Amino acid sequence: MAQFASSSPQLERGKACLRCRRRKMRCDGQRPTCNQCTRSNILDCEYTDEGPTASQILEQHISYLEARIRELEGDSGSITLHDPHARNQTPQARDPRNADGTPFPFSSSMQTFVSYAPEFGFFLHLPRFLEKLKASIPPTPQSPLPAALVHATFLFGVLFSAGSGVGIGGGDDDLTKEVPQLLKRAEQALSAELDPSTMLYTLQAEVLLGMCLYHMNSRISGNYHAAAAMSIAVGCKLHKLRSSEWMNTQMNHPLIGEHPGSIPDVQLFPPMDDIEEGERIRAFWTIFTLDRCLVVVCGATSLLAQQGTAATRVDTPWPLEMSDYEQHLVMPQGNSSARTIEYFLDGLTTELPNQSLLCLRAKAAILFERSSQLAEKWNHTLQAQFVALDARIEQVKAVLPALVISDGTNSRHVRELLFVYTLCYVATLQLHAPFGHAWDVDRSKALNSAVSAARLLQSVHVELFVYADPLMGVLWNMVGQTLANALANLKRNMTYNMSQAASPQEVLISTSLAGVLNAMNALRGRCPLIGKFLIPLPCGLRIPPPV
Repeated sequence: MAQFASSSPQLERGKACLRCRRRKMRCDGQRPTCNQCTRSNILDCEYTDEGPTASQILEQHISYLEARIRELEGDSGSITLHDPHARNQTPQARDPRNADGTPFPFSSSMQTFVSYAPEFGFFLHLPRFLEKLKASIPPTPQSPLPAALVHATFLFGVLFSAGSGVGIGGGDDDLTKEVPQLLKRAEQALSAELDPSTMLYTLQAEVLLGMCLYHMNSRISGNYHAAAAMSIAVGCKLHKLRSSEWMNTQMNHPLIGEHPGSIPDVQLFPPMDDIEEGERIRAFWTIFTLDRCLVVVCGATSLLAQQGTAATRVDTPWPLEMSDYEQHLVMPQGNSSARTIEYFLDGLTTELPNQSLLCLRAKAAILFERSSQLAEKWNHTLQAQFVALDARIEQVKAVLPALVISDGTNSRHVRELLFVYTLCYVATLQLHAPFGHAWDVDRSKALNSAVSAARLLQSVHVELFVYADPLMGVLWNMVGQTLANALANLKRNMTYNMSQAASPQEVLISTSLAGVLNAMNALRGRCPLIGKFLIPLPCGLRIPPPV
C-alpha cells in the first residue's frame, strides 16, 4: 500500500494558504505559491502564520470604510455619540496594521480610492462595490468582481495616495514599486470575452486605467483604454437607455444598430433596481464626457461623432447623483428619453439649478467639443449656429453653483466645479477665437473668457490639491496661450516709453497669466501631464511673480 501514500508529508494544521483554507482544499504549503494556486493561476497566494495577510487586512479596512459610509449616510442602525470635548478618545475603528505594527501600505491606498475615485471616473455604487471588493480579494474566476477591476482599484489607490512617489513627488518607495506590477496585472486581466454580467465592471476598469495612465502622462495608453471604454459602451447600447425611439427602430430595422469600430452588440440583463440603472446611466455619461474632451485634445474620432443617425444618437437621460438613485428619484418605469444632446444644443430644454456634478460636466464637455468643431469650420453661413451655441454656453454658466470656499478647504464639490467652470470658459474662448481684437479684454470675448478662467484660481487654493484632473493641464494651457499671445500683441500695438507704467489692460492680462502658470507649477509634480502642458513664454515677455 506504500505506493499509494502521498509523496509529500501531511501539512500541519493551520499551515495551508489562505485560499486553500477557505475552499477546504489540500494545500502543499509551497512558497511563495502553493501547487493549488499555481494550477489556478492565482498570483496572490498568502499565508497567515506570520500575522494577518494583505487580503485579511484589506477586508478589515473595507469593512471599516463600509461602516463609515453607512454612518455618514445615516443608514446604520445606531451611531455611538462621543463627547466632543473629551481627550484621548479611542476611535471606533483603527486602520489595519502589519504584524510588526507598521501601517499596511494598501490601507491608505484604499482610503484614497474611496475619497477621490468619484472625481476620476468612478461611477459604480460605492457601498455595493466595497462589499463585492471585500469578497474578491484575492481575485479568482469565481469572485464577484473581475480581476481587472480589483487590480485597477488598488492601482488607483496607490497612485493617488498622498505618500506615493508616482506623480506626487517623493514618498513611500514600497508603494511606488507596486505601481508597475498592479498596472501589468490589470491590463493582463482585461479580457476580450463579453460577459454581460460583468460588462459594467469591465467598463469601470477601462476608465480607471485610462485616468491613471493620463495622470502618469502615458497619453497613448490612456487613449487606448478610453477608446475601449467607448467601444464597449456603444456595443452595450448605454447611449440608448430608456430610449423608446430606439426600441421602435430596432423592431422595424434590426440591423441598423451595427456601428463600425464598436464591439459586437451585447445585451445587458435588465437592471435589478434604480441603483443599478443609475450605475449604467452614470457609466455612459462618464465615458462620453471623457470622449468629448479627447476629440478636441487628441483629435480622436468618436464612435458617436454624428448625432444625426439613429444608431449614434444619444437618448440616455441626463445623470443624477447616486444618492438620487438610492432614493428612487428617477423617471417612473415606462417613461422614455430621446435625443438628449440634440434637444440640449437646440435649446429645447430648460437649464435648471441643482443638476448633478456629472450632468454639468457632461454638458460642459459637449459645449467644449461643439465650440471647437464650429470654430474650426467657421464661415458666415454658420452665424445662426454660432449665436445659438454662444447663448447655450451662457445659459449653462448661469446655472452653475457658486465657486465659494467657506472653510478654506478644497472639497470634491469645489474641485469638480472648478473643472466645469474652466471647461465652459474655454468653450467660449474657442468659439470666439477666430475673431479679432485678441489683446483687448473689453472687445474680445475670447480674451475675456481667458481672464475669467484665470480669475477662478483666486477662489481656490490649488497648491493644496492632493491631485488634479489631468485634463486641467490641457485647459490651462489653452487659457495660458490666449493670455500670452494677448500680452505679446498688446506690447506690439502700444507705443510708450520704457519708464511708462503698464496699462490697466497689461496689468490685468499679465496678472491673469501669472495665476495660471503658478497653478500649473504648483501641480506639475503631482500630475506629470500638467507639467507637460506648461506654456513657454514668448521671448522677452515677463510676468509678475506670485504675491
